[in-house]
Amino acid sequence: MEYGESFETAVAREVGEEYSTRPLTIETIGARNVLREVPASHWVAVIFAVRIDPAEAAIGEPHKFDELGWFSPDSLHSQLAESIRLFRAWQGV
Repeated sequence: MEYGESFETAVAREVGEEYSTRPLTIETIGARNVLREVPASHWVAVIFAVRIDPAEAAIGEPHKFDELGWFSPDSLHSQLAESIRLFRAWQGV
């Protein structure tokens, strides 16, 4: 987040920068208390569900992305599992 930004403004900006598109909807679905051992860090992640038009999505920051596509949850970053759990609970799944 940049100084003075709301959560929604920060999410919209990041989606634009990283995926070269604008969010159609942004909804807060929860927060996570994140503890990492190596390197040691402790922070709070606010989790959002963001709807975009997939036809407009493109890699906006190629130095951060290898590929843009659909992947199975078990092939993604280890921190994502808890966010997926929050998303499923938010959907009632």
